[in-house]
Amino acid sequence: MSEPILGVHAFYTTDVNEGKFKSVELLCQLASALYWRKSFGPIGLYISPEREAQIFHYGLHNAYTFVDTMKHEYVSMHGSPRFWAYPKMLIAKRLSLDFSKFCVLDADLYIKTRNNFDVDSQMLTFHHEEVDSEEYPYVSGPRLYEFAEIESPVTKWEAKATNTAILYCNGVAPFIHEWMYHVDQIIENSNKWETLTGSGDQIFVEQYLLPNLAKERGVNLNTYLNSSWIPGPKHNVTHIDPTMYGWIHAEPIETVQEKFNNVFHIWGLKHNLNYAIVRQEVLGRILNDLDQDFPDLDKSYPVLFEEARELYKDQTDHYVGILDSDKPKERKNGKSKKLRPTTN
Repeated sequence: MSEPILGVHAFYTTDVNEGKFKSVELLCQLASALYWRKSFGPIGLYISPEREAQIFHYGLHNAYTFVDTMKHEYVSMHGSPRFWAYPKMLIAKRLSLDFSKFCVLDADLYIKTRNNFDVDSQMLTFHHEEVDSEEYPYVSGPRLYEFAEIESPVTKWEAKATNTAILYCNGVAPFIHEWMYHVDQIIENSNKWETLTGSGDQIFVEQYLLPNLAKERGVNLNTYLNSSWIPGPKHNVTHIDPTMYGWIHAEPIETVQEKFNNVFHIWGLKHNLNYAIVRQEVLGRILNDLDQDFPDLDKSYPVLFEEARELYKDQTDHYVGILDSDKPKERKNGKSKKLRPTTN
C-alpha cells in the first residue's frame, strides 16, 4: 500500500436512527470503514455519546482504528438543526492541528480503491454542484453576508459549489482554520435571517463558502468526479447511474463509469428506502461488494448482516408513518422560498 492516509467518520447527532431501515446506512458505514483501511490506511470514528450503544450493538467499533466520543456543548449548539454537518467540519479543523494529510469521509459513502484519488491535491472533494438560487437554496455570498451584517472574506463570488462527502486535506491547516473562523461567524449571526429551505444554511458554509474562499486564497481544490450534480427534488433519485438526469460530466463517460464503480454514495437514495426497489438497488450493491472483497464478513457482524439481508428480501413498499403526509409520493420540482431577513 502507498503512504497511509488517515480517514475519519463523524457520526455526531442526538437523533439516533432506530428506524426500520437503519441497517442500510450502518452497512454502508461498515463498507466505508473497511474499504478505507484496505486501500488508504487507518480510519477513526468520532461519535456522539448517544450513538455509542448503537455502534457497539452491531459491533461496528471493531471496523475502526480508534473510536472517540465528543462531549462538547459548542458542537451541540452549532450542529443542529440549521448547521447539522458542523461536527464534521469541526473535526477537520482539529485534525489539521496534528495531521498534514487526512480525509473526513461521509459514512454513507465508500471508496473501494485509490484509483483516480488525487492525493497530491491540496484539497479534494467529491464533485461539483450546480448553483441556481431560484431553484435550490444556494444563496449568493454578498446577499447572505449583507443579512449577516458582517464583512465578506471573498471579493469575487462565483456560482460554484462542491460536495464534501469526500473532504481530503493536504497541508492546508491555516486555510481550514480560516474557513472555520468564517463558518463560525456566519453561524453566530444566523439569527438575523430565516432558516433557508432544503438545508440551505449548512449548504452555504460547507459547499459554497469553501470553494469560493479556496479560490480567493489560492488553494488548489479539486474534485474526484470532474462532474456537476444539479441539486433539487427529483423522482427516484439515485447516484448509481452516471447517465441519469441530474449529472453533467466534463470527461469521457468511460472514465466517469470507472469512477462511479469505485465510489458508492447512498445520499440520493436513503430517503426513499421505504420503496423495495430502492432498498434492493442499494443493498444489492453494498452486499455484492462486501461479499466479493471481504468474504465471510457475516461471521464478524452477524446481527447487522441478518437485518440487512432480511430487508433485501423484503418486497414490500412501506409507509413510514401514520399520517397521509408520511405516505410515499412522487416528489416534484419546485422553487424554494425567497431568502428574507427575520422581522424580529
